[in-house]
Amino acid sequence: MNFPVDIFPLGAMVTARTLKSKLMKKETIQEKRQRLKQLSSGLSILKKEGAIDTINEGLVSIYQEQGHDELQSFAAWKRDGYSVRRGEHALLLWSRPVRKQQDETGDEYSFFPIAFVFSNLQVEPTSNGQPAEVVDIKRKKRNGKKKAA
Repeated sequence: MNFPVDIFPLGAMVTARTLKSKLMKKETIQEKRQRLKQLSSGLSILKKEGAIDTINEGLVSIYQEQGHDELQSFAAWKRDGYSVRRGEHALLLWSRPVRKQQDETGDEYSFFPIAFVFSNLQVEPTSNGQPAEVVDIKRKKRNGKKKAA
């Protein structure tokens, strides 16, 4: 396989891991949002016609057609004694709307965040069958100490 010369600096050792990271760019949150919007655009017609109640209902049925029967968050699977297999990517749903206020103008706006879920096809029971400890990484500082509440 021939690789473009300009991908790697001169003298750089090319490993499989380096190659994968250079050629397979990680999808940004904006790209994920755009992909979810594209999936949802066709479903909005079904919602207007009354075939589905919500866009997420349509997304879930698309996932179910692919064999994803049970959807839960990463933390919920951990709590139930499962771990997500290495390399699996989350399925996307819309979360509840969030209302924010802009600092400079004081105007209020709302948006739908993305909910990242995993299915029964992407998890396996933990080795001991016990629920794993779920750590809230947002509440920890870089040095491992918890932030003051």
